[in-house]
Amino acid sequence: MNHFVARLIFCFFAEDTDIFATERLFTATVDRMSDRDGANTHEVIGEIFRAMNTPIAKRAEAKLPRWADAFPYVNGGLFSGSTDVPRFSKIAQRYLSHIGGLDWTQINPDIFGSMIQAVADEEERSVLGMHYTGVPNILKVLNPLFLDDLRAELEAAGDNTCKLANLRARMAKIRVFDPACGSGNFLVIAYKAMRAIEAEINWRRVEADRRTDIPLTNYRGIELRSLSAEIARLALIIAEYQCDVTYRGQKEALAEFLPLDAQNWITCGNALRLDWLSVCPPTGTGVKFQADDLFMSPLDQAQIDFANEGGETYICGNPPYLGSK
Repeated sequence: MNHFVARLIFCFFAEDTDIFATERLFTATVDRMSDRDGANTHEVIGEIFRAMNTPIAKRAEAKLPRWADAFPYVNGGLFSGSTDVPRFSKIAQRYLSHIGGLDWTQINPDIFGSMIQAVADEEERSVLGMHYTGVPNILKVLNPLFLDDLRAELEAAGDNTCKLANLRARMAKIRVFDPACGSGNFLVIAYKAMRAIEAEINWRRVEADRRTDIPLTNYRGIELRSLSAEIARLALIIAEYQCDVTYRGQKEALAEFLPLDAQNWITCGNALRLDWLSVCPPTGTGVKFQADDLFMSPLDQAQIDFANEGGETYICGNPPYLGSK
């Protein structure tokens, strides 16, 4: 079900943002091919998912329905594995059609955290210490942790092309790690802020069309709940596409978006039991640890500065907690 929800969100977003060549391709296909009572809706969606997991060169041997062949090859792990889909009632199929009719072009991945918290029951939120952190509070951590420093370096560089290139190279090696990432809000906000700084660098260097040097694999997280982990990875994928559209244009963004990268940067597991170095291994040998005395836990605000090649990993986040104290 977790994987199914993530797939649906991707399809609704993709059909409204030209990732799918035809507008409302997913919703219209499900509506057209489904029985009026929704009895075969699960089979229709399953075939669509199977198509997006099949490379174009292998479509013939996969014996897909002709109507499913209109969907692009997406995969990247999102559509791999089981294509089982829950059965739909007539009412459920109508809900699905209604959701597909909404405007998903401006979906903000920042709000996925509040969505996850809303669907979790109160007891589960209490046991897991779940808490949605809004953007202003996230920036209260990320700005002093490293974003303010990057912006100051950008300001100091001015129009010096060499200094700007050095800053861009530094940013390409920065990694952000949230050991209790939830649906990835800290990682998404950090990524979008870094892309904004990089875009300013490229503009000053008259390289506005340059492909980003900041890989999504630099944004790593651990999350206990599988649905949140699925959504965190999807939120980063959507954030990357939106940044490409904003800073490079839709044509360039579409040309490089599919197929998705199969690498996964969000680990589903217990951060208190996992070896963090297995999730986010150091990029250098020298390690310097710094923590703000205002916070008691290194999960709140920490900086690991690796000496080798200037690589930096910043640990941030809002750890699970119980109560107000």
